[in-house]
Amino acid sequence: MNYLNIHDTPPFIANDDNIVVSRDGNVIFCYEILLPEKHSLSEQAYDDLLKAFEKTFRPFEKDTVIHKLDYFFSKPYDAEHLPMKSYLQTTFKEHHKKKEIRIHRSYLFFIWTLNDILKKDEFTNPFAKISNEEEILKKVYDTWFPETVETQVAYVKSTKKFALRKLNSKDIEDVCCTYFNGLQAGFYTDVDGSKAKNKKQGLQVGERFADIYTVNSLKQLPQRFSNIIEDPELSDQGRPFFQGLTEPLGVNLSYDHVVNQIIYFPAHHKVLAALQGKQKEFYGSRGFGLNAGPAKKIQEFLEKLIENRNARLVKAHFNVVLFSDDEKQRRSARNSLKATFTDNDITPYVPIGNALKGIFIHSFFAFSAGIPARFKFIAQLEEALSLFIPTTTYRSDEEGVYFCDRISNAPLKRDTWDASQRRIKARNFFIIAPTGQGKSTKANHLCYQWLDQGYKLVINDLGKSYMNLYRLYKKRAAMLEYVPGEPLGINPFQVKDLSEVNTELVRYINDVINLLHFKGSYTMDEVDKQFQGHNTCIRKVIQAFYENSDELNLAYFYKFFQYIHSENRYSQIDVDPALYDARKEMGNVIFSLSEFVGDGVYSFLFQERKDLKSFEITPETDLAYFEFDRAGEDQLLLSILQLYSFEATRKVIWYDKSVRGIQLYDEYAKQLKYPQIQVSSEFVAQAIRKQNGACGFIIQSVSQLPKNDTIGSILDNTSVYYILPTEKKHTATADRLELPAHQRYLLDSIESNLHGKYPYTESFLLIGKTANVVRVQLPPEHFYAFQTDGDLYNKMEGLYKQTGNMEEVVQQMSKRFKQTA
Repeated sequence: MNYLNIHDTPPFIANDDNIVVSRDGNVIFCYEILLPEKHSLSEQAYDDLLKAFEKTFRPFEKDTVIHKLDYFFSKPYDAEHLPMKSYLQTTFKEHHKKKEIRIHRSYLFFIWTLNDILKKDEFTNPFAKISNEEEILKKVYDTWFPETVETQVAYVKSTKKFALRKLNSKDIEDVCCTYFNGLQAGFYTDVDGSKAKNKKQGLQVGERFADIYTVNSLKQLPQRFSNIIEDPELSDQGRPFFQGLTEPLGVNLSYDHVVNQIIYFPAHHKVLAALQGKQKEFYGSRGFGLNAGPAKKIQEFLEKLIENRNARLVKAHFNVVLFSDDEKQRRSARNSLKATFTDNDITPYVPIGNALKGIFIHSFFAFSAGIPARFKFIAQLEEALSLFIPTTTYRSDEEGVYFCDRISNAPLKRDTWDASQRRIKARNFFIIAPTGQGKSTKANHLCYQWLDQGYKLVINDLGKSYMNLYRLYKKRAAMLEYVPGEPLGINPFQVKDLSEVNTELVRYINDVINLLHFKGSYTMDEVDKQFQGHNTCIRKVIQAFYENSDELNLAYFYKFFQYIHSENRYSQIDVDPALYDARKEMGNVIFSLSEFVGDGVYSFLFQERKDLKSFEITPETDLAYFEFDRAGEDQLLLSILQLYSFEATRKVIWYDKSVRGIQLYDEYAKQLKYPQIQVSSEFVAQAIRKQNGACGFIIQSVSQLPKNDTIGSILDNTSVYYILPTEKKHTATADRLELPAHQRYLLDSIESNLHGKYPYTESFLLIGKTANVVRVQLPPEHFYAFQTDGDLYNKMEGLYKQTGNMEEVVQQMSKRFKQTA
């Protein structure tokens, strides 16, 4: 037939759920196949995947066809699903919606045919026949076939090497229309084969050209071929990456195309008999030089079969259907495909005329059982499966934060929270990168998305890396920033009602007093062990203060404490002198507190701020931001800020388990030298998961983490790592995290490209045991919003002082960028 339009001549006589019956009498069970992501497989993982394929298909008996169909095409990124609740979300969507991305759709069809797949010698018109649907379905359900399909699909689910999803009737119709419309959607068109004999015009699908390249014989494949070959894109000295034998014909080929990988299951003994007959034929005429080589190859093949008793003989066909829009694109596409074949030592056959038309029509899954014998080759099942394209493009998780993939720079969701605990149990994370490699940008990129998704955040910052983020979310945020000589704007004693004075508050005030007295050198537990009775006595004073004072602040607490001590009224607040002598030790505490009241060196810290409202955490607070930078190396100041941060964590994250929360420690290594911070961060890392939260740590290198019990405990409770590029190798990081070889190679392969149309930074993302490389590719607005240092930051600070509106500042800066780009 020269003309075909599937709208007028549908290929199916039945289409119910995931089962269809073709016009020529084939029954097909239809699935989408979900493959591992590109670059994610090690050498061993490729072998394991091949074994899983082999075990999946081995049980099928004669008259079965397995057809793996892969669509590869480009299309504009569909950004309709991206949210627009905030300024940053809106600019992210606007930036990415015009991108051209590569799409891969992979399908698997289990086909049962009434035809003898060994005897068919010529193409026939599958549309000319209309079979009896009821008779065919009755026959197939009286056989072993449906149960075998069901059993093997269940086996696939158990292996977790790949996955199968049932197609529905609409899915199947879409697969059909996409094929016969030349990988274009939204309309029906004609397939014109009237000029197929003309090489220049060939087969036309609508306004597109279709060229086909096939593998019909093992001799077209590399002499010694394996299921994997080296991947030159990422491989480097001492860093081998692999890919499937036909994987270069997949997403790397940047033209619209279809790859058909078809396996036929005749009776094993019939194939063997046909092969032995062919051997005798060649040996009978081997005196003619042309037949000596094939005779020897068949002999070697038969000997291998004898050695391998589990060998399963099948027939196979492989082809690539290449679509192009005009003659110029066609030449470029064909040259690119031929170069790919050549680079991988594959010699394709290029059909024309009736063969071109026939292969195109019969490469559609409903008719692939009808490909003639001369276009098939005998192989062992494992060899035929080596032609399967084993990986796919990056696949978004159902929820998570957006990155970009490594193929098209398209938005990609990664679920690092994993509420179902499918991959991880501990959600804590590390961001690891040297100075200047983008760790602050990475952290800001994560934080704004968490805020927009309804998370609560507490950020401990050293260096104003999140100041712009705070300004953009100011209505939902509270900030505590230390400025030398200025009050912090906090009053630890303040309550709105005395009913708020409970055990938890008293313990918190106890922590504050100990911090001011011991200067952060001891934790609460250490005080309990070394100074028995100390905490009990202070808590008695705190309770008495709330019962007797009208003014609730540190200055009045100091006066009250001083009065109790000077008048020796401890017995009146239930401190028995016979059990605890409060005179000397409490005198030392009062002496320490004198530094924070009156003319004391730290008296400014707790004074009331008349120009600004006090720092306060309310139920509406989504971001509690602590800026520690100007506290410098003062252990006391850092410990005070850390204590308030921990209290904010309890109020923002602890109290409402229905809301997800994140505690983030920026420049964590600088804080590790202080015992108070080490212990509190360890406690948060251990306990926060039970509070529906996670703890994040940002460091420059794993060498900054001491090998002690505290860090060991934190690492034991951490399952997510974001690792950015460095000029050195990542050996120390890989060793500390005990990464397997392939993940080490992935880690060493990361690099950033800050030039070109879409500048990006890459990071190695480890979620439990699952790893791959993702990118952060930001719109200009985000680049400025996350700016942390240099002249640009200073310019933005100047603009912010003028406008007081961070969104307006970002818009002005990005507008200037777009005008000069």
